[in-house]
Order: sequence, then C-alpha cells, then structure tokens
Amino acid sequence: MRKKMFFLLFLILPLLLTACTNPQGGIGPSWDVTAKIPIKKGSEEDRLTVHDLLGEDVNLEEGIRINLESGDSAAFDLGAELDKIRLTDSVITVPLLPDFIFDPDKFGEISFDTGFTNITLGSSLVKITLQGEVDIQEIELCFFDDRVKKGSYVISIENREGYDLIDSLEFTSGNILVAAVAEDIEGFVEVNLEFPELSIESITCDVSDLLDNTVQDFDIGGIELDVIDEEMDEKIREELEKMELKPELYISFLTMSGLDVEIRDLALIFQNLLEVEVARINAELVPVEETDSRQVQKVKNLDNIWGLLLNPDVANIKIEGNYEIVGENVTVNKDSKVGLESIELSIPYEFIVTEDMEIQTDPEEVDSLDEDTKKLLKSNLKAVLVIEDLNNDFPFSATMELYIGSISENYSVELIEQNLYVEENMIKRIPIKQRTRYETFTVEFESKDLEILEQKNLYSGIKLIIPKNSEGESYKLNADDEFTFNRIYIGLTGKINK
Repeated sequence: MRKKMFFLLFLILPLLLTACTNPQGGIGPSWDVTAKIPIKKGSEEDRLTVHDLLGEDVNLEEGIRINLESGDSAAFDLGAELDKIRLTDSVITVPLLPDFIFDPDKFGEISFDTGFTNITLGSSLVKITLQGEVDIQEIELCFFDDRVKKGSYVISIENREGYDLIDSLEFTSGNILVAAVAEDIEGFVEVNLEFPELSIESITCDVSDLLDNTVQDFDIGGIELDVIDEEMDEKIREELEKMELKPELYISFLTMSGLDVEIRDLALIFQNLLEVEVARINAELVPVEETDSRQVQKVKNLDNIWGLLLNPDVANIKIEGNYEIVGENVTVNKDSKVGLESIELSIPYEFIVTEDMEIQTDPEEVDSLDEDTKKLLKSNLKAVLVIEDLNNDFPFSATMELYIGSISENYSVELIEQNLYVEENMIKRIPIKQRTRYETFTVEFESKDLEILEQKNLYSGIKLIIPKNSEGESYKLNADDEFTFNRIYIGLTGKINK
C-alpha cells in the first residue's frame, strides 16, 4: 500500500513561493501606471489556506494522522475460537420417560471441553434417534441448568428419527441436563441425542482455557513510506532535511472487559526496496487511553524517526511484536476480536527549522517588451514591484529574492534554472514579515535594476529563504492561516522626455 505521509504538509513551503513579499517602506503611494510587465502570473483570486492544503476536516490541535495499518487484518479473531468448542460426548443417551418427574438420575448430562461460568447456545440443530422397534410420533426435550428448566422442544419423529433447531439458551453453570419425554411408551426405550450443528453465541471463561496459546505474534510488513515525492529533486530533499518534526506513533489494541493485553517485543524495522533492514527501533510504549474495548499506547523513543523517514534508502516499514492476552472472567462472543487494531502516525502542525531553508520556484518565461515599454525604460521612469491583494497569514519570517535573467532558448529546464538563480540575476531582496495583509503592496526599484528587461529570452523566478528558528522556537499553524495574491508585475510610471 502507498502511504504519502507528508505530501500535504510539504505543500506549504513550495506553494508559498508563488509570490511572497513584505513592505520595504510600507504601502507605496498611488502610481499612475503606464506600463505593466508581468513577472508572476496568477489567477484573478489565487488563494491558499490551511484547509486548501490539509482538507476541510483538518484538526490543528490533533495534527495530521495517517493510518499505517487498520481494520481487522492484524487483530486476532477471538470469537472464532467458539467454533472450536465441542461436546465432551458426541452422543448423549437418555431413557425415554412416560411422564415428566424431575429425576437427575434419568437425565443426560451435556458437557463441553472448555470450562466456563456462563455459556449461551445459538440456534443449533439437534438429531434424535430412537433405539429399538418403537412407534412414537413425537417426543419433548427438556433442558435444565442446575435444576432450573431453561426450555423445552416438541420434536416430530419419523422412522425413529427426528430433527429440530433449538433456540438461544443460556446456561450459568456447568451442570446442564436434558430429559426426553413421550406419552404411551411401551417398554424401555432409549434416545440418542446428537448436535451435528452446535452453535455457541458466547462464553464466559478464563481465556487460557479457550486458547491453545495466549501469546499472539503480529508482523505487519510492506508499509510503503512515500515521504518525499519520487520526482522531487535533491535540492528540495536537502531543504526538508533542515526541518525537524516530531512524529508520534500510536498503536491501538482491541480488548474486552476483564481482559488484559500485554504488548511485548515491539520493533519498528525500516527497510530498503529489497526489504533489507536499514534501521531498527525497539519501541517502548506509554499508555494514552484505555476503555473496556480499546487501549491506545504511544511509542516512546522516536527521537530519530524523522531522519529515517527522510532517508532515501528507506522505502518500507515493518512492525512486529507479540502480545499476551490474560483474563479469568471474560465474556467472548462471535464478534470478539483482540490485539492490534491500528497503527497511526501523527504529525503535529508544528515544526522547527534547524538551518536556513532556500526554496525556489520553477523559472517562468517573461514576455518580450513592446517598443513603447522599452522607451519608458530608457526614460529613467519610476519603477515599482506591485503585488496585488497580498495577504500572508502564515507564521514564516523570511526573505524573498526576485531573479530575472536572459537565458539561451536552447537550454533545458534544468539548465535554465541553474543559470537563472545566480547572484548577477538577483533584482531585489525583500524582507517578509509573518502575519501581514496588504491590499496593494509596492516596492520601488532603481532604473538600473531593470536594464535586463530590454534583453531577449527572459526568465523570472522567486527564491524564498526561511531562517532557522531561534532556540526554543518553532513554527505553528493556525486554523485561519492563508496566503493570497492576485498577480505580481513591475509598473513603470511618469512622463516621457520630462
């Protein structure tokens, strides 16, 4: 199974790069724009929110939670053990009584190969066979639980045989008796009782009596860790390694009232594509939540898991261990399951940047200037960088660098990027404050900074530099975080030949 664990979280940084800035001198004056040179094209209302990134149901208090394993595949089907319970005697023989008188010496005893304090039979088929040449049309079977009558069934007889389904019967002791009664009996007649289809709905017992082995092993393999997109280049990978997150691993175990589940020998094994072990964590568990039906525990020693998740050699994770189930007075029914229910990885919406991060956009081609715009450039006019409707509510204090360069049209995308992001092509470095909003944001340029715009084969790009956190600080997202803008362009204003 593919597990794109952090893909959504990592979208935060690259997508912010579509445009980011902060005022160098605040909101500028009102300009009469006579020419607009597009730098970054945007839709009419580009908008990025926490919910766009992480989904409408995001819970910022809880963080991202990803199920590595869920469902019944890893849980032990304790209820299936009920199908293994059998009668001690496959055939029970009782005398056929002419009328009912409570006499245990003339009753048959029903016993099972498992001890219990309570047992409930489901709808079960019973077969009756009369011994000898007798002509009896029907008999009545009566069931008793420690001298208390639990139910009776009138069964039709044909050719000395009869079949019937007995309904649900509950017995609270191991002293289960059955009697057979018929009218007009001539002589001594015996009845053989068989239960070819015995159904047990529930049993209350010591689970060690029900199980051959109370220790159950689990081995969950093949969980693919697609932490970083396969097409993501090495630069992005290097930047992500400058981030420090604190993933938390929760293991949920199904249990039942009266049952204790002890988890032991839990290990997380990180593997390469050939399923060869790269690293192993022998996990300790800390209880988080416990009810009559479930217990949740948190893996304790995960300090180095973030580095393992980013390790390009790590492709899969295998989780193995065992648990022992103990309980002296446990009620088990058909649906009872115990053991591993789910393995859940949680990533809080808070992270630390340990080194300055540099992330850059793909180069974008800049349209060639028309002749009128070129005249404006040569007229030493005022120039401004304009970002329309800039709202940056994310918690990043950062720096934006704007690059414009003339690159050979025969270059590949990779070569264009390598030649664009060099010092001589940097037009402007702009500080970015966190939690800022501007209707129109402008930054003034020097005319000499824009001479590059007269050349051909122009490309633009933006590099965002996010500084490392100060000691003890981290970046934490809020539910209303968003980043919005309409478009980015350079505006030229003024009069020609002034």
